[in-house]
Amino acid sequence: MDKSACPVCIKGILERRRGKEIFHYKGESISFDDYVEYACNQCGESIVDNDSMERADKLYNEFKRRVDRLLTGEEIKSVREKLGFTQEEMSELLGGGKKSFAKYENNRICQSRAMDSLIRIVGKYPYVLDAVPGIEKKMRT
Repeated sequence: MDKSACPVCIKGILERRRGKEIFHYKGESISFDDYVEYACNQCGESIVDNDSMERADKLYNEFKRRVDRLLTGEEIKSVREKLGFTQEEMSELLGGGKKSFAKYENNRICQSRAMDSLIRIVGKYPYVLDAVPGIEKKMRT
């Protein structure tokens, strides 16, 4: 992508920049080193490198979870495994989309506060799953 024309202004050239990016959330901040972006030398627009964006997204999600006091991906995985469900089964059971638990566990997305509470409840009191119609037949056999 070095020395490419700017897709925004078309006049400028994108130049590779590597540095530190600081993320802010609810009055706290975290820095991300080795952040690569391509900035236009004319209009100032920038495009973040795909690898940097993927790594930064995971770091930012972990950071948000810490600030919001949500379960980490490892804690979610631990609850799911303790209950004996696959990621897909947990997603179907508690909602959030077919692949939501895979994304929660690998820090690709953050769970909502409501989902976090639900995971904590079923982790601490697994018998509440008995209140879900059809759970014994569908997921406990």
